[in-house]
Amino acid sequence: MEFKGRIIAVLTVVFIQTAWIIYNIAFMNIIFHRFLFLAELIVIYWLGKKVDDYKFLSERDFLTKLYNRRYVFNVFPKLANHLRSDEKINVFVLDINDFKGINDTYGHKMGDYVLKGISKSLLMSMGEKDIVARLGGDEFLIIAPSKKIIPTEVIFRRIEKTLNDLSKKMEVSVSISIGKSVYPDRAETLDDLIRLADIKMYKNKVLHKDELLYRNTN
Repeated sequence: MEFKGRIIAVLTVVFIQTAWIIYNIAFMNIIFHRFLFLAELIVIYWLGKKVDDYKFLSERDFLTKLYNRRYVFNVFPKLANHLRSDEKINVFVLDINDFKGINDTYGHKMGDYVLKGISKSLLMSMGEKDIVARLGGDEFLIIAPSKKIIPTEVIFRRIEKTLNDLSKKMEVSVSISIGKSVYPDRAETLDDLIRLADIKMYKNKVLHKDELLYRNTN
C-alpha cells in the first residue's frame, strides 16, 4: 500500500507538472501570436506612413509644402473633365518682384521666409476647392474653379496684408505680379494657360501698369 501510494504521488506530481507545462506552452503560444499580431500592425503602420510620406513628397514642394508642378499637371485634366457646364477655371500665375534682389540683399534665409509667408497667405485666402502650387523659384500658381471669372485684384487683396507685414519686417517693398488666363475661354491645356498668364504677368511687370501688376508701396 505504501509503495502504491508513492507511485500515485509521483504520477500526480508528473501529471501536475505536465499540465503546468502544457498550460504554459499554450499561454506562451497566445502571447507569441499576440506579439506577432502587434508586430504586423506596427509594420503595416510603418509601411502606410512611408507610402503617405512618399506621396506627400512626390506631390508637394519641400520648402513651402504647397503642391508642386508635377501634381498640378496630373490633376488639371481630371479637374477639367469634371467641370460643370456653367463653371470656368481661373488660372493665376504669381511672381515676386525683384526676388533676386531680396536674396542678394538679405540672404537666402530671408528669401525662404518670404516664399513661406506668401505661400501661407495664399493657402489661407483661397477656397477649399482651389489649388495653390509653387511652380518653381518665386513663381506660384493658383487654380480656382468658379462660376465666374475672378479678377486678379481679388487675389492681390487677399494677400495684401502679408505683403505689408513682410515689407515692414524687412524694411523693403515686397510686391507681386499677377497674370491670369481662363479655361476654356483662353486655352484648353494647362501648359497653354500658364504660358498666356505668364505673358500677361511679365508684360505688365515691365510696364508697371494695368490690373495685372500690383506693387506694395508701403
